[in-house]
Amino acid sequence: MPCAFTRRNAHADSCLSESLQGIPNTYPCSLDLYMWIAAPSTTIKNLVRVKDIPASAFKNGTRAINLPGQTASVREMLDALEQVGGKQARELVSAKREERHEVILNTWAQRFDVSKAMEMGLVEDVSLVGLVEEYARTLRKVDGLMDGVDGVH
Repeated sequence: MPCAFTRRNAHADSCLSESLQGIPNTYPCSLDLYMWIAAPSTTIKNLVRVKDIPASAFKNGTRAINLPGQTASVREMLDALEQVGGKQARELVSAKREERHEVILNTWAQRFDVSKAMEMGLVEDVSLVGLVEEYARTLRKVDGLMDGVDGVH
């Protein structure tokens, strides 16, 4: 399953969440690290859909399936953050590489074949900018946290 960007997940989305709230933060890895991610709305839609797929639709006796998502680098995530939250939000993020985290993150799969999921009617993930926009709207709705952050309305 892709890393679904939630409000308080690991470092990947904390740099988005905290920046969109005006809080300085760091990321522990290379800008060129790629991760398999998905918007929470995409993940939820697909989990709801997959529960109704009959067992007969799965081959080889397993109900395992790769949920749709997207591969994005830390650099691409930060670029999307800047598009949504403005330069002010992007400048709140700085590098603080932590080898122990990077070693673990580099073992995670970065790309998945989701053709089976798509054939079964699951939905494709939103764009990376769309993911960050969705995330910003969620912060606004839940906490009113986006008030005063340039570029976000």
